[in-house]
Amino acid sequence: IMYFSKLNNEHDDVITDISYDFYGKRFATCSLDKHIKVWSLSSNNKWISYDIPRAHQDSIWRLSWAHPEFGQLFASCSEDRTVCIWEEQENITQRITNDSKSTNNTSKDQWIRKATLSESKKAVNDVKFSPKHLGLKVATACGDGYVRIYEATDIFSLAYWQLQEFFRVDDPNEVLPDINEILDYSVVGNLNEHGLTCLSWNECPFENPKIAIGGNSKRAVVWTQIDNKWTEECLLGSHNDTIHDIAWAPSMGRSYHLIATASKETTFQVHKLIRKENSVLEYSSSAIVQAVNDSPVWRVTWNATGTILATSSEDGTLALWRRNFSDEWINIQTLNSSSNQFHAKN
Repeated sequence: IMYFSKLNNEHDDVITDISYDFYGKRFATCSLDKHIKVWSLSSNNKWISYDIPRAHQDSIWRLSWAHPEFGQLFASCSEDRTVCIWEEQENITQRITNDSKSTNNTSKDQWIRKATLSESKKAVNDVKFSPKHLGLKVATACGDGYVRIYEATDIFSLAYWQLQEFFRVDDPNEVLPDINEILDYSVVGNLNEHGLTCLSWNECPFENPKIAIGGNSKRAVVWTQIDNKWTEECLLGSHNDTIHDIAWAPSMGRSYHLIATASKETTFQVHKLIRKENSVLEYSSSAIVQAVNDSPVWRVTWNATGTILATSSEDGTLALWRRNFSDEWINIQTLNSSSNQFHAKN
């Protein structure tokens, strides 16, 4: 049995994302209150928070940590159409309250905004740093239907990021306007903008760069880069509603890939992709799994080996899933938001 302690989240509104760093000794939270909190594990095993006030001009949706090889930095994305890159400023002291629940900062510069990326025409709904073998890059999933990939031109000066690549994830079910509407700019402005909600990189260093993408179009797709051009590689199963989250499992030497998707439905899906020649992936099958308490799943994430999947549901339930020998995904543990311990399944 695993036990947990509850933290005072210190936000004034709904928390929209939680992201751990590479070592699990630090995590960040963001909220509709436009603040970011960075939590660090102290020497006495207490979680200490540092507040970044007014980190964005609107609600903050997602956070992503870079690999520690590039230093202590993370990215945030927001409804204000921007992505911000944050770096820790060393040698900044703090006065910590006795109860270790909050901090009063002697400087506002512990976490510095190094860059603001503002090319998106609509909200930026997800942001993910690339695997370290691709360099210091960050990908964004935007409400205007585009994936944009930025690269730091100088990793020692994080103020400069180049929009290296961008591509639009098409929705084949879009209805185009008739000829009389073509000159209506309000219509043209909304053409083909079904909106992307989430993305996840393939971390395998032996394959071409690949990204799994989901959105309001109810489609989950894999795009791949071949000869410096991004193209759609395969469609992942069939979904009946907006896709909330997508997570590419670490492959750990498997001959196939697993990608999990969560949507507004009361099920989540685990998709299997087979490796072909020349780093090509082919969609094989999808396992459709009923969520705990029949509650829509909002987040999915894998453990380090890609063998256990964690899901977070609308009713506040965290569940762990493992595939059995019959290729079925079995709920092995659950944690209710009102409880302090996991309940193991027999």
